Amino acid sequence: MGCSYSISGTVTVRKCSEVDAILEELKSLCADPGLDVRDEETTRQIKIEIGDYFSWAGTRAIDETLLKLSPFCLAAARLETECEGERSELYLGGEDSRCASGRTECAGVMTSISDQRGGQGTVECPG
Repeated sequence: MGCSYSISGTVTVRKCSEVDAILEELKSLCADPGLDVRDEETTRQIKIEIGDYFSWAGTRAIDETLLKLSPFCLAAARLETECEGERSELYLGGEDSRCASGRTECAGVMTSISDQRGGQGTVECPG
């Protein structure tokens, strides 16, 4: 089972090979990764606009991959997410790197729908 998921925002990071590897990992998770990367001398500004239908595991993998950018952030960033109509945020950089609770609520709704249709199992969301 999957969901409609989008995430958008801008993050500024140090320019380094670790960030390059994270961006390649992100590109492997999305058919159309929606990344606009602008390089400066020592920094990289990344505009993120990802939106598609993903498996629940896919949305979690995207969030976890983006969170890997946190140690390289030059300033805290807030990415806006939407999962099946539930809006939330993903924070990168600083002490506030985390997933907001809205994703868990979205997962609960999807689990309930799945159970009503005779499905079994659980949905895990970061949080």
